[in-house]
Amino acid sequence: MCELLIFVFILALWHVILFFGHSLGISVLLFMVPLLIYLYRVLSKNNKIKNWYGLLLSVPIVLLSLHYLLFNNNTFNVLNYIVILILLLLMFILTVKPTYKFNEIFFDFAKFIYKPFNYIGEFYKEHFRKAFKKIKLSDKGKRLLKTLLIILPIVCIILLLLSKADPLFKELFSVIIDTIVNIFKFEFIDKLLGKIFMFIVMTFVIGISTMYLIKDYGNEKYKVKESKFKDIYTVKVLVTVLNVIYLIFDFIQIKSLFSFGSINCNHCVDYASYARSGFFELLVVSLINMTIILISKKYKTDKSNTKYMNIMNIVMIFLTMIIIISSFIRMHFYEVAYGYTVLRLLVDVVLITEVLLMIPTVMYIINSNFNISKSFIIIIISVYCCVSLINVDYLVASKNINRYYNGSDLDIKYLETYTTDNIPVLINLYKNTDDSDIKFELRNYFKIVYENNKINSWEEFNFSKYRAIKQLEKIGL
Repeated sequence: MCELLIFVFILALWHVILFFGHSLGISVLLFMVPLLIYLYRVLSKNNKIKNWYGLLLSVPIVLLSLHYLLFNNNTFNVLNYIVILILLLLMFILTVKPTYKFNEIFFDFAKFIYKPFNYIGEFYKEHFRKAFKKIKLSDKGKRLLKTLLIILPIVCIILLLLSKADPLFKELFSVIIDTIVNIFKFEFIDKLLGKIFMFIVMTFVIGISTMYLIKDYGNEKYKVKESKFKDIYTVKVLVTVLNVIYLIFDFIQIKSLFSFGSINCNHCVDYASYARSGFFELLVVSLINMTIILISKKYKTDKSNTKYMNIMNIVMIFLTMIIIISSFIRMHFYEVAYGYTVLRLLVDVVLITEVLLMIPTVMYIINSNFNISKSFIIIIISVYCCVSLINVDYLVASKNINRYYNGSDLDIKYLETYTTDNIPVLINLYKNTDDSDIKFELRNYFKIVYENNKINSWEEFNFSKYRAIKQLEKIGL
């Protein structure tokens, strides 16, 4: 049996043991680490490593897997699963291909979805059939196997029938009979069939993906189009007109902000209502501006037009920064007036990410040879990993409870995430508040969390769940 098939079998079996019938926990980390080692071995052995820095993406993959051990946030439990898969594909692209373009990444993602299925037949023929041919039984072995297949079912049936006929006989062979009964239960058969199905699926998924990676991926050749001079008149007019509009808009934004006074003003609720009506529009506008700048840099023009466009693009960056700052202040006033949620916190993160992306964008405007795609990837992945490894639910609950202690209203529904990350701070609120309604609401919420977040096996172990369950038990749950 070839080495590849052995590793595939081990990974598939390990996947079944860790995930079948279990909630996500330490299992994600325990699966991703050997998977990454396996992928590195495959890439290295088949001379597929063209860029070593692509392998650095294994670091954020491990960090995101660590989230399932440390935290229990519903949003990131789903998002991280998707992001980890994207990062795995991105690791292949950046590692295997000597050079890459940003637009080619999307095509390569699509190829990884459907192309591995072309290798189903080849994977079976090259590995399964060869493995089965090597397994040869002697005449004695065949005879023994045949005897067991005939005798075991008959013996099981006879034992079951005799145990029904005589209680003393049943007691004598109780261990054997109970085992036979458990094997033939629907629940056992259902789980067994499910595990077998998952094992087969994971064997083929890992196997055919590996074969595509070894035999096909990275061998495609892309035609490099020569840059030609293009008419940039339309883009020049567009950027110039937009800059004039943004200049007027930014002036109004600054004037409006000062008219409401400081951040601790008495008009926060009024400004929050105003902020909610325009925040997402400003977010979309800033993203459109970034897109226009990147597209304009694709045009090859003469020196005078290039200089003019560079100046206009930098001006647009500056004006866009003011729009982003305005959006950030709007959201801040909205949070001060109405409290904090995970969504509002993530919006702040998006705005901060946009500001960080402006730095490589300016460098790209000044120098067209600057690798902006690599910079964008590094910034986005770094920011996402940092947010994923922050206890978001705890942070949101703490901020809202601090508002409550300072005299603001508290809506417990905002804090009921049905996870365990914010339980410590909610228990602290439960012990310190004199509001009977809040105590009653929290008590009922704690019962639900306690029942729904018990750790049923070692594969599901999670520090957040373990800590919360222990703390809830201390207060009588």
